[in-house]
Amino acid sequence: MQCTMAQIGEVRSGYQSRRAITPAPQGGYRLLQLRDVAAGGAIDWASVVRFDADLSRSDTPLRDGDVLVQAKGSSNAALSLTDVPARTLAAGCFFVVRPDPGRVLPAYLAWYLNQPATRRQLQRQSGRGVQTPIIRRSVLENLGIPLPPLYVQEQIVHVLALLETEERLVAQRLQERRELVARACLNAVSHSYPEA
Repeated sequence: MQCTMAQIGEVRSGYQSRRAITPAPQGGYRLLQLRDVAAGGAIDWASVVRFDADLSRSDTPLRDGDVLVQAKGSSNAALSLTDVPARTLAAGCFFVVRPDPGRVLPAYLAWYLNQPATRRQLQRQSGRGVQTPIIRRSVLENLGIPLPPLYVQEQIVHVLALLETEERLVAQRLQERRELVARACLNAVSHSYPEA
């Protein structure tokens, strides 16, 4: 089954500030910006800037299960959110997709949006800013999303989580091997050898 994004979730723009964002340690809101998202999609929520927001009626705080899509730039990465602190807004460089949980899993949706073919399609159908590619909201809303049953989506998400765990363990093992080889080489260098 194929649906458009607009059929399976609400697409909103991130927070558009009418003035410069001034950090305020006791501010009532947090603002998640592009710089807060690491390459692998991890977010250090403690480092997200606090500020006093001037909200419009369309500004809604993020919540678990929202999917962020980078609206500006060349990567257009998507990220399924978990453990979102209360009163956190996404910056204007993101679209916020709030999927219908009865039809689509956020992690599945983020995975599909991150596929190279999907990213190319979004970029091809969107425009450019002065220097930067920009995804138009209408393009994202009309994007076709294959929608298998929820149990199939769950299986896909589970397999992806296993792959991620395996990749992390392999990287850890490789680092340990590098350190072992480095120690062995340093021991060889510091060893006393007879003159040749």
